[in-house]
Parts: sequence; C-alpha cells; structure tokens
Amino acid sequence: MRMRSLWWLFGLLFVCSLAVYVVGTGSLSAMAVNTAVGHGRRQLDAERVVADMTAAQQALLQHRDRVQTLGFLFPNPDFGRADAMYQQIEQFRQQFQWLATSGATETAPTQQFATAIEQLKAFRVSSLSVMSPGMQTAVGVLTLVLGVLAALLFGVRFLAGD
Repeated sequence: MRMRSLWWLFGLLFVCSLAVYVVGTGSLSAMAVNTAVGHGRRQLDAERVVADMTAAQQALLQHRDRVQTLGFLFPNPDFGRADAMYQQIEQFRQQFQWLATSGATETAPTQQFATAIEQLKAFRVSSLSVMSPGMQTAVGVLTLVLGVLAALLFGVRFLAGD
C-alpha cells in the first residue's frame, strides 16, 4: 500500500487532534463568551444585556461539558479560570437584572446603566485552557503537521489520478 493512499487516515487523525486542541484550549468557548459580552456592551436595554450575559454563561457551561466529555484526555482539568469568569459574568447579569427590574433604562440610559456598561467594557476573557503550556504546544504542532500531511497526500493522490 502506498503512502499517498493513506491520506484519509492522516485526515482523520488531523480532525481528532484539532478537536482535542480546540476543546483543551477552550478557544470556541472563549470566542462565544467574547462575542456575547461584546454584544452586551453595545446594548441600550438592560434586558438585552441580561440575555447576552446568560449566553456567555451558557458558553462557559458548554466548555465544561466538552472538557468532561473528553475526560480520558483531561483527567484533572482545572476550571478555576472558567469558574471565576462565570462568577464575574453572574455579577454583571445580576447588576443588569436589577437595572431592568428597577426601570432605570425605560426612557433613556441612566448614569447607573452607563457605569455598568463601562464596567462591562473593562471585562476581558482570559484563557480557558485546561492543558499545560507544553501539552498545548505539542498538540498544536501535531495538529499542524497532521493537517499539512493530509493535505499533501490528498493533493498528490488527486494529481496522480488514483
């Protein structure tokens, strides 16, 4: 069997290593949290900000579920940063929930609302990675190498007309 006929095997290994890298680094979840918080920063209605903060919290819970699904690869994940971020977002959610129920933004945004939005603008999404820096680098390099190999082997096979 020729090496170029194994492009599909390298492709499958690439997809698996990419999934491990994405789940382990939490990049999709961090992007979802960043998007929800960023959307909340641009709102003029407290209820919409509450909905965006709830979406950000859901993304963090999904991150935890994804990591636990791959528990055999991440036996003792550290969710400390994700839990701290969840609590920060919960404080923002409660603050905007209070503003929504108090009617503080019904006619126009108040100073309290503007202050809360400024605090939300200062929020930054930290790393959600549950991998050590060395493991993260190794899995990233492995993913890159497998992706390049799969693409090259597929290209060679395609051009050879096999």
